[in-house]
Amino acid sequence: MIALAFLRRPFWLSGLGVALPVALAYAAASALGLLFLAGPGTVALFWPAAGLGIALFLRLPRLSWPACGLGLAVGNAAANLMVGQGVLPTLGFAAVNVVEPLLAVLVVGRLFGRTMRGVTSGEVLRVVLAAVGLVQGPAALLGALATGSWSVEAGSLWVAWRAWFLADAVGTLTVAPLVLALWSAHVRERPAPRTLVEWLAMGGALAGLTAMTFGPAPGPAPLALAALVPLLLLAIARLPRAGAALVAVVVPCAAAWGTLGGQGPFVLPDAAPQDALLAVQLFGGLLALAALVGRRSRAEPVIRREPGPTAGGRTEAETELLLREMSHRSKNLLSVVQAVARQTARRSNPERFADLFFLRLAALSASHDLLVRGDWRHVDLRSLVLSQLAHFADLAGNRVTLAGPPLRLTPGAAQAVGMALHELATNAGKYGALSDGQGHVHVGWSVDGEGEGEGAVVRLRWIERDGPPVAAPTRTGFGTVVMVRMAEASVDGSVRLDHAPEGVTWELVAPAARMLDAAGPEPT
Repeated sequence: MIALAFLRRPFWLSGLGVALPVALAYAAASALGLLFLAGPGTVALFWPAAGLGIALFLRLPRLSWPACGLGLAVGNAAANLMVGQGVLPTLGFAAVNVVEPLLAVLVVGRLFGRTMRGVTSGEVLRVVLAAVGLVQGPAALLGALATGSWSVEAGSLWVAWRAWFLADAVGTLTVAPLVLALWSAHVRERPAPRTLVEWLAMGGALAGLTAMTFGPAPGPAPLALAALVPLLLLAIARLPRAGAALVAVVVPCAAAWGTLGGQGPFVLPDAAPQDALLAVQLFGGLLALAALVGRRSRAEPVIRREPGPTAGGRTEAETELLLREMSHRSKNLLSVVQAVARQTARRSNPERFADLFFLRLAALSASHDLLVRGDWRHVDLRSLVLSQLAHFADLAGNRVTLAGPPLRLTPGAAQAVGMALHELATNAGKYGALSDGQGHVHVGWSVDGEGEGEGAVVRLRWIERDGPPVAAPTRTGFGTVVMVRMAEASVDGSVRLDHAPEGVTWELVAPAARMLDAAGPEPT
């Protein structure tokens, strides 16, 4: 239903729906960073908003980037004005805090491709290291020079640059993985009671040792730190991805708070205050890197289904549940039909409306038939592709080739992918590789990433070659909306649509947790 929001709401309202929560979240992250100022006119120990901005630009569709940038600017400006910052510096900081994460994401897209969304732990690691190394280093130098936070004293520019760089780097290394992990987290089932008890016990032990290490209570802080570090590594190994990322945010925050208050193992009698602050920043950065590199791989949970009654009919409760489920699915289907009808009418001539609408309903009906065969739990991806290419069945294996492992799609993914494939097949038959006698279409799919666990991604490609020369469309029709925006929003993925002269290429990359049925792949 997320995809329908893009089809129903006016553009300005969709933009406001992005900008407002982004502004609130960014203001909160900026306010958190301002709590860790070492003193008036200094730079925060770490800047959580840097990681939040990168994660938002990375995961939101490009159509939402202007609204996201507006939200970042408003949120940052609000936080700065609340602490008494002047208007001109506030505007400057707001601009920098929009340009820096946007530039980082553009660099990441240039290096690793626009489909890089930070879904797997490996992708997150590449994203944050590229952002920190290639963008935030030069940006920190500009920040130190522009704000005059250095003098002509020997080495002072180095100190100012280091403060700016570490603030952004630690904020990115800690917060960006947490936001990306939460964005990709999809709960399939409750954890087992034993696992839940283990997580709670580990969280309690971490909270206690962190308080002993960096809290105001007198105690052997160095010994507490010696006990805290192994427990942190154990938590990173045992907790799920989002839990490990949360630990990598909370513990450095506690360390920064305690150190600024003069407590903790980093505060030494004979050491300069700057050394303690540097130790906190390095501690936070190394912990975040450990959480990214050392997160354990987990297998996809298997859904256990209780066997039904061996004899007799359904109970009254089962019947009521079935009726409610049928009502829910019917409402969802009617909502999809309503959105398709509205957008088809808006973007086509009255004479063509009936033909286009009926063709799109036929595509939706084909996906619906496959869902019914799968008890509305899953759809075989190969069967879905073949159903949308039924008009070209005589070309299968010759000019139309399919390749990929057996996969089961969720109902939501099947409807969105089915409609996108229908638009691609229609365009290929009218203008593309299947409109003459020489062109070829290849549809391929794969599962990449960390096994079949929460970090895996599904890649689905439609590639046309050897057909008539392709020209990019001059306007965005409803077909493009279905192939790109609706497909992205339905499965929380990313679509690349390329109208190269040699042929159209369409690629969908999405988390396996959103695309695939929990029961796993279709048996071979």
